[in-house]
Amino acid sequence: MDEKLIKLKMEILKAFRTQLDFAIKVNTHESKGSQVIRGRRKISSIESKRWAKTLGCDPSLLAMITKQ
Repeated sequence: MDEKLIKLKMEILKAFRTQLDFAIKVNTHESKGSQVIRGRRKISSIESKRWAKTLGCDPSLLAMITKQ
C-alpha cells in the first residue's frame, strides 16, 4: 500500500473509531470507502473536499485518490 494511503487510513482511524464510522459521516458506503483507502477506486473532487473537511486534513493528502 502506498505511503499516502497508509497516512489517509491513519487519519481516518485517528478521527473515527472505524472506517464504517467515517463512511457514515461522509455519507458513503463502507465498501466504497475501503476501496478508496486501498487505492482501487477514486472519489470526485466534491467528495474529496468533504473527506478533507471531515478529517480536518490538508486536501493534498487526498489528491492521489481524487478523479481529475
